[in-house]
Amino acid sequence: FTSGVEDVSGVDDGKTGRLLKALDLKKDDLFVLNRRLFVIGDKKLILDGTKEGTISALCVAFPDASDAIRAFLDEVDSVLHGKDLELLKNWKSVKYQEKLDQFFREPELKAFFCSLLGYMGAKADQVPAASVVGACLSYFVVGGYYPKGGPQHVADMLRDYVTEHGGTVMTRARVDEVVVANEEVQGVRVGQQTFSSGVVIGNVNAKMLFTKLIPAAKVHKAYVDAIAALPMSMSLCMVQVGTDLDLSHLPSHIQVLDPEERVHCVINSNADPSLAPKGMSSITFLCRGDYHATPERQSEEYERYKEEKKKMVLLKAERVFPGLRDHILEQDVSTPRTFERYTSMPEGAIYAFDQGRQTARPYFKTPIRGLYLSSASTSRGGGISAVVSAGFQCAEDIVGYSL
Repeated sequence: FTSGVEDVSGVDDGKTGRLLKALDLKKDDLFVLNRRLFVIGDKKLILDGTKEGTISALCVAFPDASDAIRAFLDEVDSVLHGKDLELLKNWKSVKYQEKLDQFFREPELKAFFCSLLGYMGAKADQVPAASVVGACLSYFVVGGYYPKGGPQHVADMLRDYVTEHGGTVMTRARVDEVVVANEEVQGVRVGQQTFSSGVVIGNVNAKMLFTKLIPAAKVHKAYVDAIAALPMSMSLCMVQVGTDLDLSHLPSHIQVLDPEERVHCVINSNADPSLAPKGMSSITFLCRGDYHATPERQSEEYERYKEEKKKMVLLKAERVFPGLRDHILEQDVSTPRTFERYTSMPEGAIYAFDQGRQTARPYFKTPIRGLYLSSASTSRGGGISAVVSAGFQCAEDIVGYSL
């Protein structure tokens, strides 16, 4: 089983592609283009990761809306690539729901174009239309990519780059304190060892950083209170299955747009055959998880909760994989509390803070000199492409020039 990102945007001409170019890494060594299957009622749509492929599949399924489909995706393409500044201003000025209502009457089409809103953790009437373009709609225009060998392979490549250029990457080295004196950062403490530095980049969630890793007396209370009050983004429940079914004929991404409980499926071994023995399959199912409704770990209630989630997910999965429950060899269930435990992200949030329009995420510079925020905590938001953008912003400020 693999855990982590399974659908990366901006690999060709976006922020992720810029990072690969800067580090002289090859896209084909790290990523493979995802194909997708959407189940909408009795309709099944297969998308190849291109704009024309998306238009063609949707027009076959919704012939009466063909003109609207093409017009909508033409606007998305234009906004995504900065082709029309006036159009970009228009998309920034309205909520995403307004754009959907402008183009479509069909509820199923609106549901389709909201199918990846989970990548933002916000609803269509909560976010500016422009912010949805790169985070969600770009997947229908330029595609999304799966990390070859699983997400760990990408992390390993980045680690190798750091070490090859004189850096050190430490694992199993949990930071216990960010050392601060006279409103300046001094370094970090790991157990009894302190690493001195005039620059520290907080890649951990800002709420964890300022409420757990820095003594309260070292930071202005109003700032800490503002960070602590920020709402967290959505979390997930994840069911992972190893099966002796050969599913290699299917796309790697499958989404059943059920209005009651949407389930997102990734056949990891279809994106990368090395992830399962030949003739078998490794599958990840994702559905929304509520941290506050999840019982405490290591309790009977928690085990029942996991079992109920697994049953629900596998029941829905049999709409696409008939007989799956009789062909499971290995299985695992993760909850929001699992994500919290392994990532130190409060409430197991997968995109750090809530990504709605009303959430004022912190600036990447903090009141402590030399202490920066990166990752998904800043105004760039959550998701790989946004986090890469936040990393560039932080790095360029530190070195003093554009990278």
